Amino acid sequence: WNREHIYPQSRGGFTNGTSDTPDGINVWVPSDATMLSHGHADAHHLRAEDGPENSSRNNKDYGLTDYNGFSGNAGSWKGDVARAVFYMSVRYNGLNVVNGNPPDSTVGQLGDLATLLQWNVNDPADDFEMNRNNYIYTWQQNRNPFIDYPYLADYIWGSRAGEAFSLSAPDFSETSTLQVNLASGLYIAKIVSEGKTAIRKIVIQ
Repeated sequence: WNREHIYPQSRGGFTNGTSDTPDGINVWVPSDATMLSHGHADAHHLRAEDGPENSSRNNKDYGLTDYNGFSGNAGSWKGDVARAVFYMSVRYNGLNVVNGNPPDSTVGQLGDLATLLQWNVNDPADDFEMNRNNYIYTWQQNRNPFIDYPYLADYIWGSRAGEAFSLSAPDFSETSTLQVNLASGLYIAKIVSEGKTAIRKIVIQ
C-alpha cells in the first residue's frame, strides 16, 4: 500500500513538504492558505492505495480522457476524490481545479472540473467519509466543507455559481415524499436508493 495524494504532489507543488512540516503527532503549528508545503501531509486528501494502481494513476487529471479509475462498485470512491480535490483548491493558495485536462506536469491546476462535479453528485458522502471527516477534525482541527455541505461545490464552480450560499437554508435535490401518519414513539427509517442504504432514527413526540 502507498500513501496516495489525491491532489498529486508534483501537481500541487509540495513534493518536498515532508521535511518542512511538523509530524502532526508531537509537533504542531498553525497554518494558513499560504503555507502550501503543509498540503503534503493534509489528511483530507490522503488515502491508502494499492501500489500498482498508484503508479498507474501517477499525476494524471481525473476524467474519461486521462484517468477515470474503476467502474461499478469499485468506483464508489469517485465522490470522495472530487470532494478532496475541491477542498485542496480552496484550502491552499495556488491550487485550482479546472475544466479540461492540463498537461500532467502543470503545477497548481488539476482537471477535469466537469467530471469531478458529476462525481460529487453521483457518489454522495457515505458514513465512512463523514466519520473520517469527523476524525480528522479531532487532530487536524479543520473539516472538509464539501462533505458537510454536499451542494457547496455547485455554488462555487457549478450551475449555482454566483448565487448566495446559506448555511441555514436546507437544500434538497431530487426529493421524493412519502406521507405516513405515525403515533408518538421511536422509529428506525431505512432508505435504499441505487444500491446505497441510509438508516436514521426518528423520534416523534
